[in-house]
Amino acid sequence: MYKKALRDYHVHSLHSIDSQSTISAICQKAIELETKEIGFADHVDFDPNDSGYNFFDYNAYTQAINNARSIYDNKLIIRKGIEVDYQYCFEKKLKKWAQDKEFDFIIGSVHYINHEHIYQLPKKRSIETVIQNYVNEVLYSIRSRLFDIIGHFALDYILYLGEKKRDESNFISQTHNVFQEMVANNMYLEINTKYLRSVYKETLPSSWLIKFHAENGGQLISVGSDAHLVEEVGLGIRNVLDYLVSFNPIIY
Repeated sequence: MYKKALRDYHVHSLHSIDSQSTISAICQKAIELETKEIGFADHVDFDPNDSGYNFFDYNAYTQAINNARSIYDNKLIIRKGIEVDYQYCFEKKLKKWAQDKEFDFIIGSVHYINHEHIYQLPKKRSIETVIQNYVNEVLYSIRSRLFDIIGHFALDYILYLGEKKRDESNFISQTHNVFQEMVANNMYLEINTKYLRSVYKETLPSSWLIKFHAENGGQLISVGSDAHLVEEVGLGIRNVLDYLVSFNPIIY
């Protein structure tokens, strides 16, 4: 049953290389917003070319989460998650790293393909090639069965960066393959509100893709702000929840 309770399942703290926000400050902000649940999803990066490589400290992160739970008990449900930068070439390393660790959820996000950032690729290759490579990498992440949530599916944003007029029909088959495999594997699709705060003014994935997913059996949804600053916690979440009402999803 769909319930419009405010929850944000993609928040970064200072345990990510690109955030300076403490877990405590984020929790306080979430409580101010009358948030039911906050899901921390700090970065784990396996590519040596990434600035966050080897930055994440599992033990320190776990201790910080446990401390916050003891302080904010009965005020806020705090989930300990991570966002993994997935590349197929690092899949074995990821599996080995994760096997002795405990998380409430794991987001798998494709940021790189063959060590190149996906948002730089439209400047170097045809948009058709970039989209196909991106979709293939996302499919690999699904088939790995390492993840609970597929993070910020960015097909439309890659088209936008490639300065091509959005043409849904050209990429609908690739999108269908991704969503079909997500449904078959009982995986959650993340609706990420980060780019509502940009000139793009859309979620990742965008509204037509969310609708397409729902119409093809996709009911499992996770919603996250991708906040890296305290001020960004919860931004756009209520708008997304309003949009989702007609689809009656199961919200993580």
